Amino acid sequence: MSKYQSEIRRGRKHTKEAIKRMSLAKMGHGFSSEARKKISDGVRLSIRKNGGLFGNSTPYGGGPRFIKGHHVSEKVKDKIRNARAIQIIPVKDTSIERMVQIALKTINVEFEKHVHIETNDKETNRHQFDIVVRKYNLVIEIDGCYFHGCSACINEPEMWQVTRREKDARQTRFALQAGWRVVRLAEHDLRKMSQENLVTLLQDFLFTEVRKNIVTSVGG
Repeated sequence: MSKYQSEIRRGRKHTKEAIKRMSLAKMGHGFSSEARKKISDGVRLSIRKNGGLFGNSTPYGGGPRFIKGHHVSEKVKDKIRNARAIQIIPVKDTSIERMVQIALKTINVEFEKHVHIETNDKETNRHQFDIVVRKYNLVIEIDGCYFHGCSACINEPEMWQVTRREKDARQTRFALQAGWRVVRLAEHDLRKMSQENLVTLLQDFLFTEVRKNIVTSVGG
């Protein structure tokens, strides 16, 4: 298509009928063996020249693209581990997380969201918690029933849900060892709870001295 023709067509779209006709016309027309060879040779040449199909970076603007067999220094590996360890997951708060946050704001309790806390876990020296209330040495985990494989809601969990349960138990254990109080709130309980009852429950966890050194799990 010439530049003049391109200017004329700018902003115009094909009709559905035209798109269907073009699709049918191309059906069954693949690359010739010669064309496929040229493409393959071009890809190989790019890999040899740039160290990868996309050079030193991924096509999405990320860090270096590692090729199988290429040596990666321990310094680089440590940087990757540290970057992954402090990733905030999830990026957006869930609806039940927002419920708890609103309840804490109602009673004027300062808190932090999605905080990484150092522990003595040799596998990973830190764990991320949904809410941390440093003044009261309390961490709050808000467990979605599906994602955390809630035992009260899921009778036959999938393998990844079983693994998630084990990870949650590990997270709780190491937080307690590090001197934190831990509260886990289950989604099915939060969904049934009014905001007033949630506020009362949080006040109990925060201010009642009897709960000082125990882990509390509301729901399954």
